[in-house]
Amino acid sequence: VFDQWLKQEQVIKTKEKVKKIIQSKNNNLSSKSTLKRDSKTLGNLKDQYLIKKIFEVDDKVLKLFVSGDNLIAVKVIKTRTDNYEFSSCKAWSK
Repeated sequence: VFDQWLKQEQVIKTKEKVKKIIQSKNNNLSSKSTLKRDSKTLGNLKDQYLIKKIFEVDDKVLKLFVSGDNLIAVKVIKTRTDNYEFSSCKAWSK
């Protein structure tokens, strides 16, 4: 129980430090990436749950995520929807 509590406290303290650092840099993050819903990785991280959670972030809000031993700061700058092509067929009806 103590180990779990200690790990949670470390994550909380690390998030607080990261928020202060990012705020001191006017909320500018060090890198920019493009991400699609069907992406399998984010940089060198292979975490589909993380990618799903990123798509739930509101625009212009800084959000911190923990993935394994990594702390990732995400800020959505711009969103857009791809043009999807569909093929269709008429269903049989009586």
